[in-house]
Amino acid sequence: MLVIKKSQFAQMGEVSFVERLRSVLLESFPEQVRAIPATELNAEILRQARRAETYGMTSETSAATFVVTAWMLGLDFDTRFEDVQHTLTSTWLTQDQKSNWLQQFSVKLLEALAH
Repeated sequence: MLVIKKSQFAQMGEVSFVERLRSVLLESFPEQVRAIPATELNAEILRQARRAETYGMTSETSAATFVVTAWMLGLDFDTRFEDVQHTLTSTWLTQDQKSNWLQQFSVKLLEALAH
C-alpha cells in the first residue's frame, strides 16, 4: 500500500500552486516571465507565497493575490507602501479582507499612474 506522508502531500500541493501561479503570470506578463529561468521564477513565487503567510494570508487565493501583486508593484511592495504595510499587519482583518484590499489598492494605484 502506498502511503503519502503529510509533509509529502503538502509539498505536492505547493508544487501545484507554483505551477498554477507560473501559468497565470505567463499569461498576464508573457515577455517578462519568459525572460526568467523557470527555477528562479518558481523560487520567487514560493518566496512571495511565504511572505504572504507571514501576514496571515495562508489560503491559496490570498497567497496568489499577494504573489500577483508583488509581480505588478514590485517584489518589495509590502514594505514600500505604508498603507500596504499597515493593512497587511492588521490583526483585525481576515486574509480575505487583506486580499480584497490588495486588489483594490493595486487597481487604484495603476489607474492613478495611467493618468
